[in-house]
Amino acid sequence: MHPTLPFHHGQAEATGLASGHYSLVYCRALIHQLNEVEPFLSEAFRLLENDGQLIVQDRTSEDCFLQGSPSHIRGYYYNLFPHLQEIERKRRPTIQMLSSTIIRSGYEVERVETFLETRQTSSKQHFLQEIRARTGCSILHALSDLELNKLIDYLDQQIQEFIEETDRWTIWVARK
Repeated sequence: MHPTLPFHHGQAEATGLASGHYSLVYCRALIHQLNEVEPFLSEAFRLLENDGQLIVQDRTSEDCFLQGSPSHIRGYYYNLFPHLQEIERKRRPTIQMLSSTIIRSGYEVERVETFLETRQTSSKQHFLQEIRARTGCSILHALSDLELNKLIDYLDQQIQEFIEETDRWTIWVARK
């Protein structure tokens, strides 16, 4: 936390903050955690002053289902366990779906971009320990212990001794 910035704890759909008081609402990795996106978008709209900006950063279905590679290691999860794709499809909108929802909520979408972010650079041993502990990736909790061990063995064969893992994100910039 920054010492001069206030921190408020609340619900994304009902923050309790003042209406029309903010020039920017930014959310990162939130959308896929919500059962419904519209209540959050309505709350953000209420918070924003006229001409205020909404920035949403999340991973879409398109971002998640890139082919597995040494830099997009999560793609290997879906190669080995296709049933994980259905779980992701249920919680991750497509780029077009979220764009349409943002527009229906009263915003003007100014741009939508994708970018790669380095998630971590580590040794294979450290990375596989994280997988075993199911940290850093909630989808790993959908695997049984037997499946998790199979994934670890598979990843051990696929990746090098040192990895630079990247995640692709989509970002929407919209205006009230």
